[in-house]
Amino acid sequence: MKLSRASEDPAKVDNVGSSIAAHRIALLYALRHRRLPDLLNPTRFTELVQLRKLNDRSPLQTTLLDKLEAKRLASEQLGANWIVPTLWQGQMLPRFIPFALPSIVKARHGCNQYQILETFPDCERWKQVQRAARRWQRREYGRWLDEWAYRKVPRGVFAEPLLGGARPLPIDYKIYVFGGVATHVQVHLGRGVRHRWILHDRNWRQLVPAADRPSRPSSLGAMLQAAETLAGNLAFVRVDFTKSTANRFSASFAFIPALASILLQPTGSTSSWEGFGKMRWRDPVPQRQVRRTQSTRGPLGMILSRFDST
Repeated sequence: MKLSRASEDPAKVDNVGSSIAAHRIALLYALRHRRLPDLLNPTRFTELVQLRKLNDRSPLQTTLLDKLEAKRLASEQLGANWIVPTLWQGQMLPRFIPFALPSIVKARHGCNQYQILETFPDCERWKQVQRAARRWQRREYGRWLDEWAYRKVPRGVFAEPLLGGARPLPIDYKIYVFGGVATHVQVHLGRGVRHRWILHDRNWRQLVPAADRPSRPSSLGAMLQAAETLAGNLAFVRVDFTKSTANRFSASFAFIPALASILLQPTGSTSSWEGFGKMRWRDPVPQRQVRRTQSTRGPLGMILSRFDST
């Protein structure tokens, strides 16, 4: 596998970034998929995700992976009623709890870093939460999967109301948007207990055999439209929604889905994604030119001008 420095033009795939990073990515990919990724001529969705890690250094990724910034931008575009309010934010949790309960405390700069407080904790439990928050901020998130964009997200923690008020955690809807069109919905069930996910197309046709058959949410159309609005015309982005019974959402973005590096389907079948990746996930023009011709629709368009090349 030939490796060389990253090209400034990600439409040209003959340069695939750092040799060390490329070999590390290829090794992890091979361990999971039992084949090496083709990083010089990628055609599969999973390969394109790996190439994005190596070649796409847009500051836009860091901006939208910042959970607090993503909430602000989504609120501006969709309205505050779509977004779970932030009860508190900072770097160090104080001695006494500064927000109402039940709540969930999250890291600003990473994924799957949270602590749930359903009831008022005793001193030992609160110290556990404080220690967890300090640990999140000491560690650099995203290193082992080469998710570089997380490194520059400001470190910190914040608290939100716990959707539903108690466990189990609400269902997650992760919507995949290619070129401004929402195509797939990945439903995540049993988070924090027996986490599993099921893939659907945008018409709620289940694409993976599974014992679980989650019902179509009444808000599916609204979520698809919201995801497309937020994504604008980017080649690919995933927009995640966590829905509460009060019809309020927590929205976040993902440019490099971890499941694309690990496993897209519980059964190991990736055919639904691979074929689609061949057809759709291509930037029509070089990245520098994309930044100037990008649609102004959505919060992405609102901030693209900040990162335009001169």
